Amino acid sequence: MTPAQSAALAALRARASDASLHAIDLQAAVLEMARALDPPPPPPTYTLTADPATVDEGAAVTFRLTTERVPSGTELPYVLSGVGLADISGPLAGVLIVGSDGTAEIVVHVLADLLTEGTEAVRCAVGADVELASATATIRDTSQTPPPPPPPPPPPPPAGRIEVRGPNVLGKARGEPNNFDNGTTDWIDCSALPGPVPWSLYLGPDQELAPSRAGVESLATWQRWHLYGHYNGLYQPLPRLIDGKLPVNYPDAGAFPNSAVFALRDGLRFLRDGPRGESIATPYTTWHGHTRVDAEGKHTAPQIPMWIGITLDGRIQYAMRDGSITTAGTVPLPRTSWANDFTFYEPARKVFFYTDTGSGRIMRVDRATTPWTVTQWADGFRQCDSVRAVGDKLYVADSIAGEVWEIDGRTGEKRKVCSLPHAFWVSYFSDGTIAVMTRTRAVHRIDPATGSVGPNLTAGITAGIQQWVTVDVDRAGVMGERDCFIALSVQGAANVDFYRYDQTGKLRLPEHGKGNQGCGPVRYVGDTFGHYPWVGAHHPDEAALLVQGMANAQPQVIVVTPPGRSWVGIDNPDRYAGWLASGRRIALYGDDVSSPLSTRFTTFLPQMNSNGGGIVSADHVALWEPEQIVAFIRAGMLGQQPRPFTKAHVKGWGMRTLMDSERYLREGWPLVQRYMTYCDGLPA
Repeated sequence: MTPAQSAALAALRARASDASLHAIDLQAAVLEMARALDPPPPPPTYTLTADPATVDEGAAVTFRLTTERVPSGTELPYVLSGVGLADISGPLAGVLIVGSDGTAEIVVHVLADLLTEGTEAVRCAVGADVELASATATIRDTSQTPPPPPPPPPPPPPAGRIEVRGPNVLGKARGEPNNFDNGTTDWIDCSALPGPVPWSLYLGPDQELAPSRAGVESLATWQRWHLYGHYNGLYQPLPRLIDGKLPVNYPDAGAFPNSAVFALRDGLRFLRDGPRGESIATPYTTWHGHTRVDAEGKHTAPQIPMWIGITLDGRIQYAMRDGSITTAGTVPLPRTSWANDFTFYEPARKVFFYTDTGSGRIMRVDRATTPWTVTQWADGFRQCDSVRAVGDKLYVADSIAGEVWEIDGRTGEKRKVCSLPHAFWVSYFSDGTIAVMTRTRAVHRIDPATGSVGPNLTAGITAGIQQWVTVDVDRAGVMGERDCFIALSVQGAANVDFYRYDQTGKLRLPEHGKGNQGCGPVRYVGDTFGHYPWVGAHHPDEAALLVQGMANAQPQVIVVTPPGRSWVGIDNPDRYAGWLASGRRIALYGDDVSSPLSTRFTTFLPQMNSNGGGIVSADHVALWEPEQIVAFIRAGMLGQQPRPFTKAHVKGWGMRTLMDSERYLREGWPLVQRYMTYCDGLPA
């Protein structure tokens, strides 16, 4: 090989070496580019869960970490928050070590700490500088502070005694008005209750309550008598022992007829027959005086009722001359209706008619058969509010239609008398013209033959629409001037809306009969004519007027005492006002305090209401000697709570109670004065 050839070969070799180096560099660049273009491997993942998600105190929750692409043996710090060392059994921080399967877990034991804390939460966070995962578990507060042990049960009442508390007839909250329950309990002894005090105020030889005044005005001698027992106070239950208990029996059964009837029909109020002081009436009764006179003269048999009434649910009740009340029968009514009124029928005394008020029907009852025969006599009214027989004709008021109708009592034939908006109640004058009272308290005299409507006779009291009104004419003048009439409504002035007018529209009874002076010589009787007056019914033969309020269970009787009868009332009411006020507080609350919550004792109302009615009544007390009265009240009546009453306290309570007795109505103020004199001699 020539030198030239050798040089050329060496040059080629050099060039080849450079190309190889270049290829290597190129291959490296390609590999580097390929590496740059490929996606990077995924990062590690961390997921933390709580099992269970909700845990009770005393149980455990497991926080479980699941990872991917985390090398086995990796240590990861964790922190627990939301709880303290008093809530769990371990530390609040630590380290999780990832196992070969990529998981790790920590078990947290939640302590049952017996504290009431409410719902809590424990949170676990994994990671050091950066939080990698977290989870939270809810802790239910299931181990609370134990409640105090229940108080021991009250001791059983002693043998023969009944547990009583202050009444709360309206279901009021503690401390609200008319809730007399102050939380104290008493046990009263009902094992030997005295029987009812019989009525003994007949004045005439033929069992008259009071001779008719025969048209002579005599307001100054009107008195209220408790012929059927003492009337019930507003918001106070009527104390009656029923099946060995003293239930809360309150007369206001549901405000007005279409609702009150259900309380009566469904047994939500106690009604029962019985002698004076034991029977329970309902104020939702329309009463009418029942005559003892017929063609043969005046009958004296005590079996003849004094008044007859119909309850909203159709019971026919007799109010007898001895103060007893009996149910004579029941007339049918649809479930959706009620009976406002009934009427005697003079042409056939065994027959009467009543209103199926809600159904708009007049029903005829024949008492000559057993059982009574009841037939529909007339229908088609929108509402039959009242019915009254005048001779052989019936007159019906329909307040919804605003009409007055005539029905023939022999045939049932109907004839419209007149239109009169809101016509509600019917009575009649001695000349046969009818008196109709509207729900606006207007009274009009109507000629039934012509239908002419006279002027409003009660213009001074006319008001907005009332739920219940009645009018009753004293045709025979038994209480005073002939053809005077009473007009009343359940709503009005001081809720004692009772008026007496003569037939020309002149007001006879001052101040609507509301005040303490509104009933002749009897003072401090209060609500003389009933609270929310519901009925006023003149007796046709005697000077007696039965009255009853919607809030007073027992009807009361207003009588005219005969001229010359010796009776001395309280001489100066203001002089005794302090004692009487103290007596009323004690009667209401069982202590001389201003409210039931401030007394130390159970109120007396479960035993005796504040008007003298009760299982032991003012009539019983009035038969005792003064020392017995003082001992009775200081012993807590029939209960087990002695009362440390001063002589002023027993004096006030005794005065008030004696003035509610029927003996006071016979003897007057001397009865009270004897008791006061005895109390004045007591030590303080």
